[in-house]
Amino acid sequence: MKRTAWSGIVLLLILVSADPALGQGWRAGVSGGAVYSNVSGEFVQSSEGKWGFEAGAFGAYMFSPNFGLMLEAMYVQQGANNIVSSAADTFDLKMGYFQFPALLVGTFSLSTNVEGVLYGGGSINIESSCKTMTPQGEINCSQVGSNVAASEFSTFSIPLGGAIGYKIPDKNLALILDARYDVGLTDMLKVTDMKSRTWQFMLRFFWYR
Repeated sequence: MKRTAWSGIVLLLILVSADPALGQGWRAGVSGGAVYSNVSGEFVQSSEGKWGFEAGAFGAYMFSPNFGLMLEAMYVQQGANNIVSSAADTFDLKMGYFQFPALLVGTFSLSTNVEGVLYGGGSINIESSCKTMTPQGEINCSQVGSNVAASEFSTFSIPLGGAIGYKIPDKNLALILDARYDVGLTDMLKVTDMKSRTWQFMLRFFWYR
């Protein structure tokens, strides 16, 4: 499944770099940026946020000048530091996910070359790596058995966000500053009530027509 996730990202990158003119209504590009994540749930008494990064690619079809559907494939780091559990254990959590969001997109004009964007939808997230750091040492939670330290193979979340884009005149190119809040709906680890809460700050570069 992890090879399939990598293949999806590589295929989308090839598609968006092969031909900037993807047809009327089509937009595609790449993104990268910073991630600030934390966790919440009954299992968590307290925790501290953790910074990471994200990178990926996306494609969108605009059904009208102001409404469309966007599909993304990206790698995102998540986790938290100094998590104090309900059992009074303390540990750090570092996880990597391949995320596959499907988003409804609405756009509106701010000026001749500046566009505002609002979007929301759902995301399937496939775990690619998981490490917990405890006073006793590091645990690879992707490889442990079905216990409190074992990671869930997949999670589901709801991304909600907005962006401001600048269309480069006569170039069919655009730059977008994007911010979103990604709310985890399913648990990150087995036998725990612990879900992700993630802010993502991205710079997007895309081709449009």
